[in-house]
Amino acid sequence: MENSERIGAPKASGWLYGFLIGLAASLAILPSVRTLVVSQAEYAATQHSADAAAVIPHSMSGYDRAQITRAALSFSDDYLIQVGRATVDPGELPSSRRGKPAKVTTVTDNALVRIGQLPVHFPSSPGAYAHLSRYMMADRIHLLRPDLFRQDSDATDETALASEGSIFPRPAPADISLTEWALRTGERRDKDNAYWPAMLAVTAFSVGRDEDGQDALTRAATKSRWDSYIYEEVLGQWRLLSTAYGDNGALQKIGPLSLVSFPHLREIRRMGRAVRAIADRQEQAGLYHQAAMSRLQLMRTGEIMVKRAPWAYEALAGGDLILISASNQVDSSNAQRPSGASTAAQFGVSSEFIDLIRRARLTSNLPWVEDKVKEAIKLRQRVDIARLDTSYPGIPPGIPVANLFGTWMAGVAILQETFLTAVCIIIAILLELCNTAFPKSRRFLAGVAVASTCVSIGLTFSSSPSAVHWIWTILCACLTIMQVIYWRTFPGSAQGATPYRGLVLTARGPWLFALPVALLAGLSTVVFRPLLSAMHPVAAALYSLTDTSLIVNQRAALELAATATIAPALVLLLQGISVYVRRRNSDRAIGSPFALRAAVPSLICLILLYVALLNRTVLLDKQYGRALSDAARNDLQWVLTHSSSSG
Repeated sequence: MENSERIGAPKASGWLYGFLIGLAASLAILPSVRTLVVSQAEYAATQHSADAAAVIPHSMSGYDRAQITRAALSFSDDYLIQVGRATVDPGELPSSRRGKPAKVTTVTDNALVRIGQLPVHFPSSPGAYAHLSRYMMADRIHLLRPDLFRQDSDATDETALASEGSIFPRPAPADISLTEWALRTGERRDKDNAYWPAMLAVTAFSVGRDEDGQDALTRAATKSRWDSYIYEEVLGQWRLLSTAYGDNGALQKIGPLSLVSFPHLREIRRMGRAVRAIADRQEQAGLYHQAAMSRLQLMRTGEIMVKRAPWAYEALAGGDLILISASNQVDSSNAQRPSGASTAAQFGVSSEFIDLIRRARLTSNLPWVEDKVKEAIKLRQRVDIARLDTSYPGIPPGIPVANLFGTWMAGVAILQETFLTAVCIIIAILLELCNTAFPKSRRFLAGVAVASTCVSIGLTFSSSPSAVHWIWTILCACLTIMQVIYWRTFPGSAQGATPYRGLVLTARGPWLFALPVALLAGLSTVVFRPLLSAMHPVAAALYSLTDTSLIVNQRAALELAATATIAPALVLLLQGISVYVRRRNSDRAIGSPFALRAAVPSLICLILLYVALLNRTVLLDKQYGRALSDAARNDLQWVLTHSSSSG
């Protein structure tokens, strides 16, 4: 008898506990790994990870705003950090409706005040003036001229204009003065940059000063480069967030790079349509040379953007200027967003523009015009193809962030498995003790388990789909099966008062259970990886940029729950089976409960699986972090060199 007890009794394995402690200590040594583990653990427990989503305006909480404000105040002389604080939260808008974030389309006065302070505190930085002028275009300066072009989806302020006969609001004189001051000051500090005169042209056209606008456009066409200093905004937000939350690598960089605002591009396209309308009037008045030069200057400005703009979106806007100037489809939606233009035949040089150039005796420009149109269409083709490389809007092509999101969320799922497994092992042991000490309570406990399962199923199907509901339902169902086995195997008779004996397990027994559990848990994260990737907090926010929400139906919620319940469900089920086996073999069933024997091996296998995923996440994060840094400085170059069609 003593022999049997020694065989079945659990043995305290010092090396196993030492392994767990050493593993936890090693994860805490490297700050980046420690931050990653804490972030994943926080998300696994609360479905919220501040450092992963703080940069997203509609996800930013009061705590996040206070955190980044404290970081910005601590480095008041750091230009990039102040740019990051001024632009990281431009909208400050609440959610439009429950379950779907609001799409940020305006800039609040508080944000404009912060952005307006940049030129005051950093007067020698050209970027400070560029940021102010760009964000003035977001909410204050709109080129809306019914006398120049017809109303369409791109030429109207969607919130202020409901019909073609609506009143087009003119920008306030104070806003015009502030914007022109910023642009002229920036041009004095950055003389060869076409951004300043091009945006001055937009500002002048918006208030009807057409001659000033054309003079500014003429000056823009003579410049040699284009830089709106957007990369300062991205780098500033990265530095601000790393100061506030610590360096979280690529996952921290994705949000700022994807949520960059380009309000000036809308006004640049409208400026192109305005110049085209003015040129048409000049042609009708017989001023052929002036009309041709207006359109050629517009094309040259577009050429500068195509060749020298560091951002793909800006280069595409430059291509739009070329196509607007050369095409006769100016009133169509394709004239503003020629993403449908795939060949020169669909969107090429119009015959009337060719006739205008001949009348103006500028035929030497025709080969150049044809080349520029072909380049604009080719750029559109290459960018469109490259954009198909990414699963989320705004992310530079060639960076498979879905892979990083999926690996990160797989680690979260394994953490949930580990936590729930520990909880279920404790529950199984407590129920065993309760059933042993109070045998008459077995029916009652079984009834509670059945009722909990029924209520959980009802809540799951009566409310919106949620993985949490399904997790609770699955665990309640397994708990019910286990408790029913207790009740049916040991009806509350006097003999049931005898203390239970454990299932005979060899030293390898717990590991033979733990290894398949870990294998199943790992396979579930692989099978459901695409769905897990879409559930990352930054990925969910990126979906909202396109006015689409991620739909989680009952099946998807069940799949998500499966990744968090395989191990704990098996613990509960096998604990019940072990009770049945012990009853059938009570004469030689000696030892501790099955759940207790399998606890340490199960948790060790799950933790090892998590460490493997953590290592993969760290490697991907380092790789994509470098790529995102390169893309922030030259997104256009990234597109052209990483598109499968480039060459």
